[in-house]
Amino acid sequence: MTQRAGIYFSCLILFFALLNFSCAGTQPQLKTIKLADGGEVPDIRGDWVVDYEYYGIYRALSGYSNVVRIFQDENKFVAVVKIQDQFFARGTELMRGELVKDGFASAQLFTKDRGWLECAGTITDNGNQIVFDEATQKRRLTRER
Repeated sequence: MTQRAGIYFSCLILFFALLNFSCAGTQPQLKTIKLADGGEVPDIRGDWVVDYEYYGIYRALSGYSNVVRIFQDENKFVAVVKIQDQFFARGTELMRGELVKDGFASAQLFTKDRGWLECAGTITDNGNQIVFDEATQKRRLTRER
């Protein structure tokens, strides 16, 4: 009986190993746009929820969200405020930049008091999350689809 249980147990382990392997191959892939020159960049077009986080002197302004629509032309993009809030009117350009195959070549964030500021930008979660981190005024914007 113990030998039979050992065989069942081994088959069960093999089953879960194969299941894990087959599911690993079906992970969602980063959507891309084919460029005229044959290259590819991430496709970030569409509506995104933006969460504002300030980790510096403006910490009290943290904790609010808005929605932006990102327009993309090849490797250049612009994010426009979709819903007016206490800081920005509807239609205000909030972010802009250029994309490369693995993420951002450049990223800028608009501020009312200082204009356009350079940011560090990253794309994670198979293209479903974008983080802009602007270090001079210590603000981070996270966008999720």
